[in-house]
This record gives sequence, structure tokens and C-alpha cells, in this order.
Amino acid sequence: MLLRFLLFLLLMPFSATAQLSPEVSSVVERLSVDTDFAENAISPQSQVTIDNKFRSLAGIATNGELFYVASTGDAVLKECAAAELVERKSDSLTSLFTKYLDHTNQFDVLMAGKIVTTSHAAQLFRRVAWQKEKRLRREYYERTTSGDELVEIKVLFGREFATRWSVKEADSVMNQMMAHALASDDISVRILNDILEINNYKTSDYQRIKHFSRKYQTPQILAALAAYKNPADISFLKLHIDRAFIAISLFPDATLLPVLKSRMLNSFADPQYQDAIASFKNAEARATLETISQKLVATHHDESDRAEKMLRLYNIIEKKNCRLYEPLLERLQKY
Repeated sequence: MLLRFLLFLLLMPFSATAQLSPEVSSVVERLSVDTDFAENAISPQSQVTIDNKFRSLAGIATNGELFYVASTGDAVLKECAAAELVERKSDSLTSLFTKYLDHTNQFDVLMAGKIVTTSHAAQLFRRVAWQKEKRLRREYYERTTSGDELVEIKVLFGREFATRWSVKEADSVMNQMMAHALASDDISVRILNDILEINNYKTSDYQRIKHFSRKYQTPQILAALAAYKNPADISFLKLHIDRAFIAISLFPDATLLPVLKSRMLNSFADPQYQDAIASFKNAEARATLETISQKLVATHHDESDRAEKMLRLYNIIEKKNCRLYEPLLERLQKY
């Protein structure tokens, strides 16, 4: 039903109003009935084509007009207008985010041949987070390179190197958005899951996260709860252990390892399970990881498939930067 509704929106002409200048209104209407523009919008591989077509609107629209399009346009126009507002570092992004918290602002995109449901709220949050990443990357290259090498890097990244945002500004806007999300009892759990994951499960309102964890025991919400490392939450994580692998990787309390090991039979091939085990960084965890590696070898007879699984396990363990795991890493390298 949602997909059919969105297809209707994508083909429906945008209703011009007095809030748009005649020139902007004309471009918006043309894009709204551009079938190629609409159809390609669900494919991330076509993003360059979409952006190029949207340039004609971005070049003439004010921030107020873009906000109007981002609030009332079809799914494609909302995404494009919101992206441009983020690039401009508009001061209306938090207000737009609160509009997007409405459940009806979810839409479908095509990823790896599958229709995946996302939301304008999560995408907007992700875009601001990306500006922070761009700033951090830019600062890194400006610290470590100079001269012609830096010029080449700027050319290589193009628009993805430039940003008007500082890290502090991006964090401030994301904190405001997160506060609005957590304040809403009616927020879609899908939206909440997505923005928690984008923000690496960091929040500043323990009581609200605890509230949501009692309503929805999703891996993302449990991880946000565990990020506070409150011993009072350990029994709750044990109760929902099969959804708490990410949570345990953030809060590897010693009492959780035995419970985690009891899920070995059905979970040893799960990367999140492997990461949770590796997070304990002790001899018992190393022995458990040895067992996991043996099970992977025993259950994957195809050489390339086995090598892929062992490489993934190797990468998970290596990222823990634990000397205790070095002998195991050496053995895994043989695969």
C-alpha cells in the first residue's frame, strides 16, 4: 500500500502555491512529472543523475522555498530539497526533522535489488551526520597533507570535500533532532532505530531510552541503553540476550559472557555475536573465539566461502586491538 501511494505521489504534479515564485514553481512542476527523475530516485546508483537535474531548482530557490518543497513535495523532491538545505546549513533543519517524524514520511528505496523502507527523518539525520564526517575528513587531510597533494585530494573528493559545517555545529543539530525524537511517544520505532544507529547509539536522555527499551526491545534501542553502562540494566539485557549482541559489545560486563556463550550453537556465524564475544578481551573470550573459528571451518566447506567468513572474523577481532588475541589472529591469517 505504501509503495503504491508513493508511486502515485511521484507521478502527481506538484501544486504550485503563492509560497513559491513563478520560476521556482515552474521547475518544481517539471521535476514532479519527470518520470525518469521519479523512477531513478529509488536507486542510489542514479543519485548523480538526480542531483544534476535538481541543480536547476537549487540554483534559483531560496531557503524558504526549499523548506516548502521539502515539507510538501513528493518523496523525491523532499529528499533533494532536504539535501540542499543541509548543504546550505539552513537554520530550519530541526523544524523540518520534526515534520518528518510523522509516520507517513516513510518511503521505499531500492538497495541491492531489494525494496527497503526508510524515512525522510532518518535520511535528514544521516545527511547532517555526513557533514560532520566530511569536516573530520577534511581536517585530517589538511593536517596530514599540503601543497599539490592536498589539491589533488580536493579534486578527487570534489563536492564531498567541501562543507560549511563545523563538527560542533553538526553535533548541536543532531542533539536537537535526537531530543525531539526521544520526546515523542508516537515516534516510529523504525525511525528511532535508524537514527540511533546513525548516531552510534549515543544519546543524552537515559530515562527516555530506558522508557523505549521497555516498549521495543530492538537491537538498536538495547544498544543505546547499554551505552550508559548502568549495572542496573544488566538483568534486562540478559532477559533479551538474543537481541542484545550490539549492546553487549558496548557494555561487556563479565556476567554477560556466560549467557552469551549459551547462544553459541545458533549464533556463532553472526558477526554481531562475534563482535560481542571479542569485546570482553580476556582469555575466556579468546577461547570462545577459537571455538567460533573452528565451527566456521567445519560448517563452510567451500574454500572461498570459508575464506570470506574467516576474513570477516579476523577483521572483527583485529579491530579490538587486544594483544591477547594476536596468536588467534596469526592462525586466522592462514585461511
